[in-house]
Amino acid sequence: MVRPVYLKTVALTIKSKFVRFLVNVLIVMLSLAIASVLGVLPYSFKDSYLVNFYNYETPDIIMKVDGKNSTKIDEETVDRIQGLEQVDKTYAFFTMDVLNRGKYERLYFMDLYKNEIATPKIIAGRLPKNYKEILINKNVDNNANYKIGEKIIFDEYLFDLNQKNKEFTIVGIVDNPLYCTTHPEIAMNEKAETENPDYLDSIFYISLETVPGIIASQLPNTDLYITMKNKPNYMTSEYDNRSAEFGKLISDTCGANYRYLSLAQNYSYTSFYVFNKNINTISVIFPLLFVIVCALVVYLITTRLIADERSMIACEYSLGASKKRIISKYLCFSFISTTIGVLLGYFLGLNVIPGIFYRSYSLIYDMNGMPNIIYSPMGIILGAVMIVVSFLVTYISVANLLKETPASLMQPKAPKAGKKIWLEHIGFIWKRLSFSLKSSMRNIFRNKKNLILTSLSVIGSIILILIGFGLNDTTARMVNDPTYKNVAGSIGLISTVIILFGLAMSILVIYALASMNIDDRVREIAVLKVLGYRNTESAMYACRELFFITVVAAIIGLPIATLIIALIFSSLKFARIEDVKWYSYVASYVITVSSSIISSLMLYPKIKKIDFNISLKSVE
Repeated sequence: MVRPVYLKTVALTIKSKFVRFLVNVLIVMLSLAIASVLGVLPYSFKDSYLVNFYNYETPDIIMKVDGKNSTKIDEETVDRIQGLEQVDKTYAFFTMDVLNRGKYERLYFMDLYKNEIATPKIIAGRLPKNYKEILINKNVDNNANYKIGEKIIFDEYLFDLNQKNKEFTIVGIVDNPLYCTTHPEIAMNEKAETENPDYLDSIFYISLETVPGIIASQLPNTDLYITMKNKPNYMTSEYDNRSAEFGKLISDTCGANYRYLSLAQNYSYTSFYVFNKNINTISVIFPLLFVIVCALVVYLITTRLIADERSMIACEYSLGASKKRIISKYLCFSFISTTIGVLLGYFLGLNVIPGIFYRSYSLIYDMNGMPNIIYSPMGIILGAVMIVVSFLVTYISVANLLKETPASLMQPKAPKAGKKIWLEHIGFIWKRLSFSLKSSMRNIFRNKKNLILTSLSVIGSIILILIGFGLNDTTARMVNDPTYKNVAGSIGLISTVIILFGLAMSILVIYALASMNIDDRVREIAVLKVLGYRNTESAMYACRELFFITVVAAIIGLPIATLIIALIFSSLKFARIEDVKWYSYVASYVITVSSSIISSLMLYPKIKKIDFNISLKSVE
């Protein structure tokens, strides 16, 4: 019978303190959700993106003519490279970028039936059957204007020796593993390496098998795909090192007459590598901020719960309950709330939030389906840390309380001795304050621990919100740049998620603190009602202190948040602290302070229910 009674006691504790229990669950859930998903996204989405690189034979080095020192890649050079022990396969072909009727277009003349390296894959339509049929690559912005069956006219190039205005028909759309991004490709002309390059409108493929022999014989090899043997996985330091060594070997073999491009110069590969690295940076910093705020709130909730149950603990202690039994009850409360929050957060982080970030990635890159995220190592570690921290905080708090005798625990804890605060020494200000304001100021500075912890929680919240706005502001610089306009949409989506999570965290933190403040002052509020205070006046009196702390802490938090953002942005490359607009600081401050107002409004019904008669009850 002991166990059912004990479990009933735990259940009654949860029921009586359900708001705190629920807030603890929600805060842990939000913290772990964002930590879980950010901790696993860079790795899972990298695997999804690299499906094309693994499924296709992707060149490790692309050797190109430079137009000055070389006009073609001859068969002797190809044979010399193929004879190297480290080389696996090679494929030589002709390509050119042309300005056709005001549009820059890239043309590939390739053996679409026999080529094994970076072979374009048909995703709609069919392969060409004659030299008047052509394929189009899917990953250039203006391709949306073209459809299968549409006619394309090229003005004056090598399609027919005697005719101009040669007309071709699009018979298929292809996917190329070297173009796995929606970023437009830079056109290879005299502006290619300037700050304002021209961009391709379309990429076309002409099947070499369909080209008449007299034309094919005049097409020099301008590009050579080269793969190396036993290549490591992409986007690893091992691959980068091997690729650099392999590129040096090729250049030493063929000399300085050609250009040598590795995947480090491939725009699709490099931009994803940088973008994913930035997300990885965020995945390390942001969970840490969430967990710090979470730990502070859990500490406040736990210590306040034990302080509220002081007399209950005294009764159990005096009736012979062991310290172990008393402590275990509160450990159960803490364990159940934290564990529920961890489980919900872990589920949310792995099954709901990734879809939002997947959409963000898909705005820029060719992702190969939503990855099946089975587990998050960071989520598991942080979840375990939260449970352990919750255990330690609860254990230490109850153990310290049980150092007192049952008789002393029966008595309410004596309030701190009143003493002058620093503001009282500024007479011309203090004298002009109303009685209620003086009371609020004294209450704020009397409990320095709550003041510090509340301030830290508010500062943590404004940091998260300002980071979200800061990321969004950096996209404004990208919108007018064709290279980054899709990145802008992607980062904007991520910043929205961060702002919403920061706002939710801020509301929950301030609500929890305000609720506990009201619980501590029920008799005081009841006395105010007896003295004629209305419900709104009582609510303002009860929440004024927290609102004041929020206002001041948010002001202190802005420069701290600015410093942290500057440090974060310095590692994100695409972002700069100078990009953060003045109104983002204002918006972050207003949202944080508004969280206090929203929390106060949510607690108004609780203040309204406080009964006058409570003021007549004896403290004893």
